[in-house]
Amino acid sequence: FKTILDAQNKGIVMIPQDLNMLEELSVAENLFMNKYPVHGGFIDYHKMYGESQKIIDDFGLGLEPQTKVKEIGIAQKQLLVIARAMYNDVKVLLLDEPTATLSDKECKILFGKIKELRNRGIACIYISHRLEEVKEPKVFLDLTELLFVFQIDQAICRATDPEGGMQFHRFL
Repeated sequence: FKTILDAQNKGIVMIPQDLNMLEELSVAENLFMNKYPVHGGFIDYHKMYGESQKIIDDFGLGLEPQTKVKEIGIAQKQLLVIARAMYNDVKVLLLDEPTATLSDKECKILFGKIKELRNRGIACIYISHRLEEVKEPKVFLDLTELLFVFQIDQAICRATDPEGGMQFHRFL
């Protein structure tokens, strides 16, 4: 791909650590970035706000679509960026340290959404430095079919899910 937009148009989306949101725009405008609903050549704000409210409610964010992004917290911004990816026909989602700014409650929401994506056949590549996430079998390992743990550019562990039970294979 030549540009990020080319990749996104093919369904490949990355959620970076530094969130790419426009602070002066509303939550709705950020959710529909580059894909605003149009009617008669103009942005259909009524439709955009209605669809945004459904997404906001689905993520349990308790926000109004008209709220400026600069007025919300970093964790809510993180979940909004993930929501934007999920509702834009994603096929491969790369998440770079998505839980770094999230509370336990918000992590549970995120993990639930990742599980939804997995169940829809969408590939998720999850990057984390929080090894406690990897060690928690009831939460994180429930999301994956294949897991690699790297340390200083070297794979030290691989886990597979043969029919519902994670099996770890140590390399070192």
